[in-house]
Amino acid sequence: KPDNMRGIGGMFAKRATALFIGGAALAGGSVAFAEGYKDAHTAAGEWRLPRPHYELLVPKIGNILKNYFFPAVVMLPEWEEDIASRPGLRLQSEVSRLAQSSTDGALLMCMPRIYIPELPYSEEQEEEDKKNNMGYASRDVYCTWHFGKDATGHPDIVHGGALATAIDESCGHAFMALGRGLGFTAYLHVNYKKPTPAGIPLLITVKLKSIEGRKVTLEAVVSDGKQTEFADGSALFVVPRKKE
Repeated sequence: KPDNMRGIGGMFAKRATALFIGGAALAGGSVAFAEGYKDAHTAAGEWRLPRPHYELLVPKIGNILKNYFFPAVVMLPEWEEDIASRPGLRLQSEVSRLAQSSTDGALLMCMPRIYIPELPYSEEQEEEDKKNNMGYASRDVYCTWHFGKDATGHPDIVHGGALATAIDESCGHAFMALGRGLGFTAYLHVNYKKPTPAGIPLLITVKLKSIEGRKVTLEAVVSDGKQTEFADGSALFVVPRKKE
């Protein structure tokens, strides 16, 4: 009936209005709290202070839209041009969903670029390399990561957790390039040698150290692509047991 419809519509409008006012009050309260906290704790260092949500959200949305409609032209650093031109390497076409969704111009400036050996590493090739004392040099993997301002802990310094994530993913690509099937990180250790600056392209070089049955050990070095090393690490990847 019309009267009932008007009653339902009025109730809905009141609830929507209350929800809007409540949301606005909550947002306003969050901003007021953040500003008050900022005034009271300036001595603690401004970079530590909570920031209003809109200060974080608006630039991030802007970056996402900018990258989507006007993708930046990627200029490879000189050291990466050398890697890209090496025979026997190819650019990996896929990265993790985590890396993809983090490429917003703030966490990651651009998608990581992963250079892996063109061919998988067969058991026959492994045996031949062992016989000829060739080692695993042919299995080196090179990964370029470019962290932005939202990937920092201290100002302008890449967060240690972000760096560990990049090392883990880079080692994962080196493992998958072997062609031994699916594998999982069982162990990851990172040594932080010096603060890693955000805003510059970083090179993560991954070397295969050993293959023992289902276990694959890898080592990684994070550098500026030249002589400065910021961190290194080691990882153990394990192939799951086959189900009987």
